[in-house]
Amino acid sequence: MAPDINTMPPSVVPTTKGPDGSRPNILYIMADEAIAELYLHDQHIPADQIRRALREATLRLEVVPVLCGSAFKNKGVQPLLSAVIDYLPSPLDVEAVIGERPGKEGTIERKAEDSEPFSALVFKLTIDKHV
Repeated sequence: MAPDINTMPPSVVPTTKGPDGSRPNILYIMADEAIAELYLHDQHIPADQIRRALREATLRLEVVPVLCGSAFKNKGVQPLLSAVIDYLPSPLDVEAVIGERPGKEGTIERKAEDSEPFSALVFKLTIDKHV
């Protein structure tokens, strides 16, 4: 089933800015020269330019994108997956990871390259009413 995504009704759009003008403040934090120029001249800022700036600000750890949704009936799942791709770092964007060798002393460094041996971080979250 395809997710149900609609645009905001015009009556709600003014409330998305917050009483303190938070949307312009967010644009100010994320702004590069191109966005700042458009913003200062009160021109339309294309969505792809905002996405690029949001990704760069996220990689610099200046902002944290927050999305709402529910796995029940797939409400918000597709936008969440799209946000992971659009905003979070790919393995090529991060530095090498340093870890421990199982059963041996010392540390080992793994880069995000195909030539490196396979390694993974595995975890599982469970909810058990009897624990």
